[in-house]
Amino acid sequence: MANFAMLVQVGYAKKSPWWAYKAIRQLQKEKYIQSLPRGKYLDHEVFALTSLGFEVVLMDRDDIVEYRYKPHAPAHDYFATCLQLGELWQSNWDKVFFTEQMLSSLRRSNFPKDYVRDEGHVPDGITTLSFGLKQISFGIEVDLNLKDADRYGTTFRYYGNLHDIHFVFWLVRNDWMYDKISQFYKSSYVQKDFADFQFIRLDDFKKDFWNTKIIHGKFKGHSICKVYENAMQSLGKSAASLGQNSNREIFLKSTKSPQISTPSKSCDETKIL
Repeated sequence: MANFAMLVQVGYAKKSPWWAYKAIRQLQKEKYIQSLPRGKYLDHEVFALTSLGFEVVLMDRDDIVEYRYKPHAPAHDYFATCLQLGELWQSNWDKVFFTEQMLSSLRRSNFPKDYVRDEGHVPDGITTLSFGLKQISFGIEVDLNLKDADRYGTTFRYYGNLHDIHFVFWLVRNDWMYDKISQFYKSSYVQKDFADFQFIRLDDFKKDFWNTKIIHGKFKGHSICKVYENAMQSLGKSAASLGQNSNREIFLKSTKSPQISTPSKSCDETKIL
């Protein structure tokens, strides 16, 4: 799923804003894409494929084993997209995004070993950064509503068995939800250090995007942006910067018609590795 500004970047970046707006509305009118319910936590319009649009996608893919195209939890899925792509999306870094949709729909051979299993947890995303022959991977989790303890036990065991996942960014609705997940971890009996899970509040993320400070975890007090930048530096990339402008204007700005956006502030200067 994507909002208007993301669709512009993917398909119409070289067109005028008004031309792009009309093209996207035409796709909606012809029922290739559909607008999704915003719900309690999502403040702006987002789109997904229709069955007709998905049929067009299938014309160019032969590796889809599960036919899924319409999100059942739009706010959850959209914030997972924002948390995973963020400032990395348009960077020139060597990265690979494994989204929840990919992990759920494509053949297992598309992914590293054990990223997809017959039963159990499917992460909201996994991102791998590379520099030279070195790699570092991050998990993505989003919880806007609390699940039962067994589901979290499955989540912790999933990451406990994946030794190449260094850290997990975990977006939660509030501190109460973090406290409950922390309690579930204590009874899960897994080897993964709880400090490897970097928790972020939803309201902070909606306001500051990748400048959001981590509230609990090994990098508490540091921004999402800076964790990624210093991870790249740990791989040997000396000039690891995600740029001067923030993609918050693309992902989280409420837009119904063509407008000129003002770039948000870039990542802070804190060094943590």
